Amino acid sequence: MYGHVSNLVKKGVKRVFLPIIVEFARKLSGCEHNFACPYVQSAPALLSMEFPEIEMISPVFVRYRRDDEWIQELEKVGHKLCNDASRVHSAVISAVNVHKRFMLECESLGRQFLESVPEDEKIFVVLGKFYNVYDSALNLNLVEKLLDMGVAVLPFDCLPSSREALPWNYHDVTFSSGQDLIRAARTILNEARYYPVMVTSFQCTPDSFMLKYLEELFSNKSYLVIEVDEHTSDVGILTRLEAFLNNMTDGAVHDFEKLSSKFLPFIAGKHHKKERRVMYVSSSYRSYRAIAAALESIGKEAVMLPVHDSETLRLGRLYSSGKECNPFIMETGSAVRMTQLPDFNPERSAICIPSSDIGCRIAFVSTAIQMVLARLGYPQVKVISPRVSMETDESLITFGPKFIRNTYRGMYAIELLIRLLMETRPYEKSPGASDRAFQDGVDDICRGIASGNFWRGLENAIKRFDVIERKNDNERLIIGIFGDDYTRDNAFANNNLEREIESLGGEVQHVSIWSGYLRFHSSMKWRNSIKKGRYHELIYDLPKWVISEVDALRIEKYFEGRLRFLPEPDFNTMMEYARRYVDPRTDPVVIIALARIVNLLRHGVDGIVNVVGFQCTVYNIVSAMLKKLCADFGQRPYLTMLYDFHGGIHHRNRLEAFMYQVRQYKSQNVHNQITKTRP
Repeated sequence: MYGHVSNLVKKGVKRVFLPIIVEFARKLSGCEHNFACPYVQSAPALLSMEFPEIEMISPVFVRYRRDDEWIQELEKVGHKLCNDASRVHSAVISAVNVHKRFMLECESLGRQFLESVPEDEKIFVVLGKFYNVYDSALNLNLVEKLLDMGVAVLPFDCLPSSREALPWNYHDVTFSSGQDLIRAARTILNEARYYPVMVTSFQCTPDSFMLKYLEELFSNKSYLVIEVDEHTSDVGILTRLEAFLNNMTDGAVHDFEKLSSKFLPFIAGKHHKKERRVMYVSSSYRSYRAIAAALESIGKEAVMLPVHDSETLRLGRLYSSGKECNPFIMETGSAVRMTQLPDFNPERSAICIPSSDIGCRIAFVSTAIQMVLARLGYPQVKVISPRVSMETDESLITFGPKFIRNTYRGMYAIELLIRLLMETRPYEKSPGASDRAFQDGVDDICRGIASGNFWRGLENAIKRFDVIERKNDNERLIIGIFGDDYTRDNAFANNNLEREIESLGGEVQHVSIWSGYLRFHSSMKWRNSIKKGRYHELIYDLPKWVISEVDALRIEKYFEGRLRFLPEPDFNTMMEYARRYVDPRTDPVVIIALARIVNLLRHGVDGIVNVVGFQCTVYNIVSAMLKKLCADFGQRPYLTMLYDFHGGIHHRNRLEAFMYQVRQYKSQNVHNQITKTRP
């Protein structure tokens, strides 16, 4: 897209039409969401930052109540460009009809082609994103290469698959492109002579998990995956195609429904609370201790899995492809470690992994881990993963309101306690005192949740820090950290970044993770219930929102006078912070990320470190916006750190150079700095 817009700018174009596609019109009644890739959603905002001279015309296509709401968005754009309302309406309806005819003609053309190919001839069906399938520059003339080899080739959208339905096994496929691929796969499996060739891009978010589905579906059928990036060569693709042709097995018809039975997405229900299973909880985040405590508060037996380390990584890599995000690899490793624990009983065990149905890899994690457990011989072990998003909260039906409230309270308290640790440890006179206070404080909070004495537990946790002797050190730099939540919070994933910054003369300022997401969720969910006409859900949504806000304010009261940057920004403030950079209907995860950065910058941190796990889509987007954000706050120094579990001296070198830059910036801009003395 950048290349196209750059080319248009050179030609003197002043206005560019590029919609913000959050969700496509729903194609399948059984799939609630039909998201576009986060990169597609954010492209107009990113390009506007790079080409400020261009007026970007960007209607937002998002579905609330009806599948045709995007038509109204187009009409709004038309009214801005033309005062003739009837002409605008006529043009939009004409465009809709042309598109429908085009889709039907694609399938008609495909049928004609398939009928013309002799019955004994193989047909290669090219799968992938439309731009990968049709852009010969991206796929290095893949179709021409296949034709030169004398095989019949058909793009997947010309298959007669528009009427194909999907069973409940694909409930977690939230991306539009993924749903298209599965429907095409169903058609391919019904024909012995169809052979799939999948074209994917390096670091493609939806494809990283769709490939897992396709590998299972095509497990008994010859199937080729070609990954393209800027380093892909003609020779490499040609060699792989030749090898594929030479090693193809005879085709057969396969039962799609039977193959789909391997995919078991989580289904929420009250029976999960009643079942007598040991609930294993991952140690991905420090605040996940609150989940275990909340489970105990409703009578469940909960066990924290070992903290993430090199063994977790080793096991995770054994059962992942390397195309997934870091959190999935480590969650997989945790699940495998669970099966190796001495007290593990597969008949009465479950692993609890929070999930969501947003446009992110997190939607696929529970189904993928369930497949790993089945492969290990433990299909009876359940993956309990209630989805919590801006429109969904399956925690209520799964575990009930007491669990939800205790989880939120505990997570917020622990995450504020992490900030208290960060503001205390660099100044402690007795090394290790802050770490001990934090660990004991988390224990206090979790015991309080489990026993029904949360507020007493929180009070005890904070008192542990009040007795720590501190030294004066006004020369420390205040460094704000944000980014991919898992990598930012997990010391193993970020090579002990917090301590590295402290050793270089800094004090770390964190932003909230899960508690911030849950607070944003409770504020947006009741608004979305109104937009979607789900008024019956307000009976639960509004009280939950009010209670969570009251709890948040009360928890913050305990930390007043102890933390620099309180209170945390509320929903309206976060929306206002992000509005300058993205449309408020953009993916909420992007909005939350941008609001976190702005909050740090407004508080006057000396520098910003953006922590990004390898292949994290959302924070790759945010990284591209960071230059603009920091420029808006006096060219504040910033650094993006990419982590992929390969430790190295280069991280330390980059941090040292960054801290030097921050110190220089601070010395030159002392008069512009917001006072950051402790309250």
